[in-house]
Amino acid sequence: METRRLQHVWRSHPQEDAPPVRRSRRGRPRFLVLPAAVALIASVAAPASVGAATGTLTISSDTTLTADQYGGIVIAADNIMLDCAGHTITGPRSGAGILLDGRSGVTVKNCHVTGFGDGISVQAVAGPSSHNTLIANTVSDTATNGFLVIGSSSDMLAGNSSSGSGYWGFLVKSSTKETLSSNTATGAGYWGFGLDSSPQNYLAHNTAMHNGTTGHGDGFFIDRSSANDLEQNTANSNGDPGADVDGIRLQGSQDNVLRGNVANGNATWGFMLFSYQGTASGNLLTGNTANGNAIMGFALNVATANTLSANHADGNGQNGYDLCCGSSSNTLQNNVSTNNGAFGFAVTDSNSNTISANAANGNGDGIRITKSDHVVVTRNTTGSNGHFGIVLDHSSDGLVVGNTVSASSHGITVNSGSTGNLVEGNTARDNLIGISLEGNMPPDDPIGTRGNRVVGNTSTGGTTGFWVTEATANTITGNTATGAHNAEGRAAGFNLFSATANALEGNTATGNDFGFAINTSNRNTFSRNTASGNSRFGFSLNVGSTQNHLIDNQANDNGQYGFALQAGSKANELRGNRACRSGIVDLLEKADSAPNVYSNNTFCTMDRVTTPPAPTPVSAASWTATLSSAGISGTASLTVPATGWATAAFSLYHLKKGVSVTARIIAGAACDATAKTMKTLPGYLTTIGGTWRQEWVFDGTGLVKLRSATRSGAPLWFDVTVGGSRACTRLVPEA
Repeated sequence: METRRLQHVWRSHPQEDAPPVRRSRRGRPRFLVLPAAVALIASVAAPASVGAATGTLTISSDTTLTADQYGGIVIAADNIMLDCAGHTITGPRSGAGILLDGRSGVTVKNCHVTGFGDGISVQAVAGPSSHNTLIANTVSDTATNGFLVIGSSSDMLAGNSSSGSGYWGFLVKSSTKETLSSNTATGAGYWGFGLDSSPQNYLAHNTAMHNGTTGHGDGFFIDRSSANDLEQNTANSNGDPGADVDGIRLQGSQDNVLRGNVANGNATWGFMLFSYQGTASGNLLTGNTANGNAIMGFALNVATANTLSANHADGNGQNGYDLCCGSSSNTLQNNVSTNNGAFGFAVTDSNSNTISANAANGNGDGIRITKSDHVVVTRNTTGSNGHFGIVLDHSSDGLVVGNTVSASSHGITVNSGSTGNLVEGNTARDNLIGISLEGNMPPDDPIGTRGNRVVGNTSTGGTTGFWVTEATANTITGNTATGAHNAEGRAAGFNLFSATANALEGNTATGNDFGFAINTSNRNTFSRNTASGNSRFGFSLNVGSTQNHLIDNQANDNGQYGFALQAGSKANELRGNRACRSGIVDLLEKADSAPNVYSNNTFCTMDRVTTPPAPTPVSAASWTATLSSAGISGTASLTVPATGWATAAFSLYHLKKGVSVTARIIAGAACDATAKTMKTLPGYLTTIGGTWRQEWVFDGTGLVKLRSATRSGAPLWFDVTVGGSRACTRLVPEA
């Protein structure tokens, strides 16, 4: 399935770099509960009231606004409070609406700030800044940032909102131990929330929606910032269709924890981890949700050693989870991926990843590994995916172990150019093809699908349990295939087509149409396998399958044949095999498939036809019929010798051009639905008018049925249909 992969680009922003901030030991902010006595003392001094003003307002004590302010406000003292009481501070599209520079212990609340460069700015140009609180403020229509915290630490921003900012709704730069809780950013030109070079911060219960109005940006952008916690944030509907806007993006950031966040309906990815100006590694994403994003739910690009667990991705445009372009040593476990447009889980050009205990249902492919080596795919469950449950394509030395795949076109497939993989202990249920090794012939596939091991797997239902095509030198051991059926009766437990030098040992095929079907396949070895209780064949070698070795296999109680060699399947070795109680014969070798080499086999019944049958002896039983009814005229004959093939012929007179003809021999007391078909003859369409004659030979199942019917004395009938007319005439024994 083709997928569109956008170029992953790094995000930049126009803020100037601040001096580096020393990292301190990671920890969540602690909240101080004041004793009652302290609270009483603090309430003694009433705050000053400030009325309407124009220009810059500087305050150095607790202040409550009683009217709107036209111009910015500068906080000039520590440990004071500004309560705007819902009033508006309006500015000239530049500067800061409220500025805390080098301040500590300041609280700003209930302010509505609009029309500045930055709405509320906390910075450390004039001195250290820390432990400030911004609560229940509203910022709108700012040229650059709604809320800016730069070079500060241990501040709290809670219950604030930013709308219509030119760049950022909330930007924390070169700051540490900041807490952002229950804030909302909408309509930002680029980013809703951002951490830039800021470690050990805590963001929880924030909402970013409809940001990236310029066509670029993200709901949350964590850039070169490590050891942060993002918990239960929401990033929905950021970016218009076609924009390059993610829900939550980590770029060049390490050791962050994202827990319980939601990123739905964003223009590109729900969650993105990307290495730029630093690695994206050691991050933990757990319990997050990414639904309905235009491209991917969760995407890792050049991101290493991250863990994604218990996340959910549903209905994304392409892939639920996408690891690409050198994203190595990541672990995806206990995640769910459903109803995504392309793949549930995709790993491309990324080695040594582990995909474990995930569920992938209703996607195009469940789990797809492409050009990625040493990948472990274990204990996953896939179901009802359109094509593959699990597929390895041009990927080597991987492990596919203990998975359950069901109700897909292909359950587990090791595809072209894949070598040295182990497929072990998996269960495939009700797939069209349970487990397959599929290659392409050179020059399309110069590497080939070779050297893989398929061990101890089980396939039930479908039309093929195990399928090997254009694959070489693989080992298939100890597997079980049951219940493979189709309407044509040609479904197989194990099916080889154009396969060479593979080894199948100790496998079991029961209750299928065919146990082992070997077609156009050479130099394969089948040893100690069991094919029993299949409705038609135990082992079938067909269509020029040569130089195969069948050693110590068992084929008992199959509906037609134990072992059958047909259509030019010559020079095969059968040694030490056993077949009994087949419905027709235990060994069938057609004349066109001799010679083969037999030694130490036990076949309870055999029909080895190495030369054409001798002419029918005079003592053979014969029947004839004159056809003259329903506008059909002609003759029919049937000859059944004591040994060898039976022959039948019929001639139809006065046929018109372009008429379809079908015929059969049936046995029964009457020519009705109770009669049993002995042989259905190949139909034809007349190309000219006149007399048409057809002859055919009874062998195999038809011959056995016919001999049984003649021994029982059942009446035989010739049933022919010409166009829309039908004539059923009893065959009369010749004297």
